[in-house]
Amino acid sequence: MPDPSFLAFEQPFESEGFYDGAVLEYRVSGGEWADAGGVILENGYNTHISAFVGSEMANRDAWSGFQDEEQTVVVDLSRLAGETVSFRWIVAADITLFLYDDSGVRCLWRVANPRLYQLEVSCAAP
Repeated sequence: MPDPSFLAFEQPFESEGFYDGAVLEYRVSGGEWADAGGVILENGYNTHISAFVGSEMANRDAWSGFQDEEQTVVVDLSRLAGETVSFRWIVAADITLFLYDDSGVRCLWRVANPRLYQLEVSCAAP
């Protein structure tokens, strides 16, 4: 079994709940993009965007609504060990952006401090 690997980042967001939303996707070796929701270990998607609202995020789980405190999202990358992986953060909204980043720029969703971790696991006989 490969040593555990993780992607982590902080995020606050403010959007029109159940309509606007944000997601994380990944792809392996230039293949098709896949939603990362199934491998998020902490602070995963909090809403399902209705298929009936006409949003670009329709019928998907997403981060949506209001989260003004930065929360750390942790994504398990262990099953992707040894692969070339790309990530993209996507947001869909039809409203004015609310949050302000550190430079005073308005934003709907702010991804901060993305980083990768690989933990080495070893077992020794007593």
